[in-house]
Amino acid sequence: MDTTEKKQNPFSKKDDLVKKNPHLTTLRSAFSNLPKREKKQLVYLSLAFSAFFLVCFSMPTVVGIARNYTNIQQDPLIGEKQKLDSSLEVFKTLISGAGTLATILGGIFLYLNFGIARKNTELAESRLITERFSKAVEQLGDKERQAVRLGGIYSLERIAKDSLDDRWTVMEVLTSYVRNQSPTNDDDFITGINTEIQAILDVIARRNTDSESNKKAIDLSFTDLSHANLYNAKLNLIYFRGTHFYRSNFIGAELKGIRLIDAQLDESNLSNTKLQAVDLTKASMVSVCLHKSEIDCSIIDNANFRWASFIEAAMRYTFARKADFTKADFTQSFLVGCFFSGANFEGTNFENTDIKGSVFLKAQNLTVEQILKTLNYEEAYYDPDFRELLGLPPDTRTIPETRFCMMFAGF
Repeated sequence: MDTTEKKQNPFSKKDDLVKKNPHLTTLRSAFSNLPKREKKQLVYLSLAFSAFFLVCFSMPTVVGIARNYTNIQQDPLIGEKQKLDSSLEVFKTLISGAGTLATILGGIFLYLNFGIARKNTELAESRLITERFSKAVEQLGDKERQAVRLGGIYSLERIAKDSLDDRWTVMEVLTSYVRNQSPTNDDDFITGINTEIQAILDVIARRNTDSESNKKAIDLSFTDLSHANLYNAKLNLIYFRGTHFYRSNFIGAELKGIRLIDAQLDESNLSNTKLQAVDLTKASMVSVCLHKSEIDCSIIDNANFRWASFIEAAMRYTFARKADFTKADFTQSFLVGCFFSGANFEGTNFENTDIKGSVFLKAQNLTVEQILKTLNYEEAYYDPDFRELLGLPPDTRTIPETRFCMMFAGF
């Protein structure tokens, strides 16, 4: 039988105290979130109160000892030895008080020195970051050496990680470089993406928006990013209005809060891509591959999805009004709660597609044969004449457009 006892963690009692008293954690968190000036004022106030209470509590003792000492020294019946002991007692009290006062003053002095040292360190770090930033921008502007430009890009990325205050400035510099070096051309797409532009896209894809208190959207509108490789990229809060992504790779990417209004993504690969709160209004998505992709709470109104492949894809609670799905393939896909009013479905394949709760009012070129190949078509919304052709009874339900509008109130 094992009689070995586990060693008790000496900090377990402290941890239990914190767990039982969540207010301690709240106070500690509140203090850490205070501005530097308020923290300093709070510390000074605490030290002042400590000194005040020390004087108040020690004063009666000092006064009492002084009175006893006076009485002893004046009493002729008390011997010299007792008078000497009384003098030593007073001396000890004075030494103790002086030591306590010196400790308080020493604490204040150390705190002031610590604050000055920390401020000097912050100033030194700020100057260092400024120097690094200037050097990186200079490298980015090098017109002859590509390696130097790439070094400048990655130096700026390191600065953005090291300094939250300079992160947005770094992103503005990088996006400005992309807009200047690769603007859109309405007549043609670029045949290959620039190495530096691809490196900047990689930096943006690695951007961590969770650590940003003031989340801002990056603007890469009207840039030509055709043939970009965004494999497994995580893109959050970016404006791509009018941007060209011809034959780009988005496989496994996560797009959240992205604006792709009037963007060109023809022949791009978006397989296994997750799109959440994405605006694809009037976007060109001709022949895109969306195999096993997920489109949630997005807007694809008036978008062109001709010959697009949605095989085994999932589209949930999305507006697709007047979108063009000519010859698109939705085989074994999942279209739930979507709004397809006025959309064009000429030659669209809906074989084994779940369309539960979706709205097909005023849909163009939609046939009975297409709908009969779907799953749960009885629970979708159609025009009264089309319901009759499907052999369904009149629909007394209210079209849930209000629910959709509420979902997109914060879009």
